[in-house]
Amino acid sequence: MQPTNNSTPAEWTPSQLDALVRLLADESDHIRRVAVSRLREAGAVALVAARECACRAEDAQVREAAAAFIRESGRSEIVARWETFAGAAEVDLGEGAILIASAEYPDLDADRCRSQIEDIASVLRRRLLAIRSVSTAVERINGLLFGELGFRGNRESYYDPRNSYINQVIERRLGIPISLSVLYLLVSRRLGLPLDGVGMPGHFLLRFREGRCATFLDPFNRGGIWSHQDCIAHLRNEGYGFREEYLRAVSDREILARMLANLLSIYHSTQDEERTDRVSRMLAALRVESAPPAADGAK
Repeated sequence: MQPTNNSTPAEWTPSQLDALVRLLADESDHIRRVAVSRLREAGAVALVAARECACRAEDAQVREAAAAFIRESGRSEIVARWETFAGAAEVDLGEGAILIASAEYPDLDADRCRSQIEDIASVLRRRLLAIRSVSTAVERINGLLFGELGFRGNRESYYDPRNSYINQVIERRLGIPISLSVLYLLVSRRLGLPLDGVGMPGHFLLRFREGRCATFLDPFNRGGIWSHQDCIAHLRNEGYGFREEYLRAVSDREILARMLANLLSIYHSTQDEERTDRVSRMLAALRVESAPPAADGAK
């Protein structure tokens, strides 16, 4: 089979598509890349052929390669959706976190993920009925998230990329400062609590105010409370020095950018070119004025 460069999707026959899908498992990188390119040209009919091979091909390598092509096609669709999402004047933190996760896990059930967050908020909504103090509400949230539900910072495998994907954080009860902070924010917003994300270098925090007093909250360390002086001491101890801007509230767009910056750092360090390119594209689409430093653990 020698398809021409000017072939249109309508010209591909089932046998040609089947042959191209089988070439996804070829030993030659060049042939695999050509097969991927041709299948992408074919569009939706290529996915039909890939699904058929993923289910019915006798060769296990062909089945695996076809399934990988389907997943990557799903990721490409998610990235296109992300670019539309990121181009809006305002972005939603929850939807953005789910899209970031979907770009890695294209089969992610977004409705289930939203429901899991809402279930946590529903439990707390009942427990906070008579509570007016933000600090007391924070204590109750901490008790549920870090006590009963067992969410915690993943100190053992800090740079595991799963720590940055909201679906994996919820399923595994493990995260890093920014991802646990995002979960905390998504729950607290459903309860109407006034918390902000704080983009402190090296360690993302949350902040709430009661009266004129600002208190900082560390979801990575079971919701531990930090004072303004604690933040200054941490920054100086870690070699950042102190600037007041380090403790400012950050927007949802900036939070999402920092999540992506973390992933970009991880994938770059492991020389995962495919994921590095995808995450770079997603980060660029957010159009944050300057690319943020990796929020968690970047010294």
